[in-house]
Amino acid sequence: MNRTWRLMLVAGVLLAAGAGIAWWQFGSPPRLDPPMPRGVQEAEIVRLLERHQAKVLAKREDANAWGDYAQVLLAHLFSAEARICFAEAARLAPADPRWRYGQAQLALKLDPPLAEELLRQTIATTGPGEEFRVAARLVLGELLVERGDLDRAAEFFEAESSPSNGNLRSAYGLGLVAMARKDSAAARRYFAMLLKNPYSRKQAHIYLARLARMQGDSAAAQKFATDAAALTEDLAWPDPLLDHTMHLAVGRRSRDRMISEHEKAGNFDAALQLCLAQLNEERSAKALLAAGANCIRLHDFDRALELVREAVEKEPRSPLAQYTMSLAYYTPAERELDRDPRSEKGREYMRKALDYAKQAAELKPDHARAHLHWGMALHTLGQSKEALAPLRKGLIARPNDFDLHFALGLALASIGETEEARTEFRRAGDLEPANPHVAAQLARLKKK
Repeated sequence: MNRTWRLMLVAGVLLAAGAGIAWWQFGSPPRLDPPMPRGVQEAEIVRLLERHQAKVLAKREDANAWGDYAQVLLAHLFSAEARICFAEAARLAPADPRWRYGQAQLALKLDPPLAEELLRQTIATTGPGEEFRVAARLVLGELLVERGDLDRAAEFFEAESSPSNGNLRSAYGLGLVAMARKDSAAARRYFAMLLKNPYSRKQAHIYLARLARMQGDSAAAQKFATDAAALTEDLAWPDPLLDHTMHLAVGRRSRDRMISEHEKAGNFDAALQLCLAQLNEERSAKALLAAGANCIRLHDFDRALELVREAVEKEPRSPLAQYTMSLAYYTPAERELDRDPRSEKGREYMRKALDYAKQAAELKPDHARAHLHWGMALHTLGQSKEALAPLRKGLIARPNDFDLHFALGLALASIGETEEARTEFRRAGDLEPANPHVAAQLARLKKK
């Protein structure tokens, strides 16, 4: 699931905080009117909300109608209204775990003690939907770890850790319990199970680095820490409510999510079509840059330049716009110069890439990738000595970036700084041990 969407949901919950939340636990009064959020700007969202509200009005005693409306409201971050609907659904169908769990999710950041009680109520339900009770036990276990109630937390995690279940979230929870109990052997065992799990691998590496340092094994600690730095952020754990809710969103939020999912899957043409549809509704710099970036990925460079140039005209002080413009020139320049190192068109495009990357880095001094393309453009144009400064500035912002270390190694080797180049290539190799380009460059230096 998209982790950014989860964070936005949490922010929406906090913004919707208000007085009078005791009724979450005890239900809502009868004959409650299904709420309609005010100030909704997108017609597509308004139509969806009105359709679900009408279903509730037609069947006021139907818990599913209330619960479905609650999930649609939650998908669009209307948290206060979602709370009302989840509570009414839970009152009408107390055996259904979905609606208490929905209330608990809304309470997690706002009122953890109330969330704990709602999770317990979810676990106590008897209707269909065991996956919601499983999720409630795991979330409650994590809450209890935060509170220091380790024995009860372990009970919930162990209940979900049988071989037939195989739930790695329970292993993560038991690892947290073991860390809190200072049981290093058990903690290492649990976190070692998670090194390839996309929902916890980064955190598992971080914890294993900490455990290695505690044992005095500095080499292992450094290896785990380096690997952790190279990993992307962990995905949010699968969740039966939130994963479903995410797909209920319509309008810009929905398109943004779908574009992101297509890009992650490498379906750039599908992502581009959604971007172009978005441009038909709103020709914003954000939409132009998204479309331009996907054109770059599809090697449609002329179209990319046209789209990104328009974005730069709209927002000339945007580091993202300047950086994307740099990419729109750098990528075709690199391809052209690989084909013909003397190509004047390639060199002209590389000079433009340099200018835009430099502007992006000046607008945002910690923009590591802008510094990378600034430095690489200089190196490609034969100005390797001048490339050292931007590449080193990039490493200040992102010290564990493979590309920056490798590029700095190339620039240093080009000006005869063999020992420093070797050091940078080795650092790059530590970050990506299997990368064949590192070994090739080290072998080349050895011959000098």
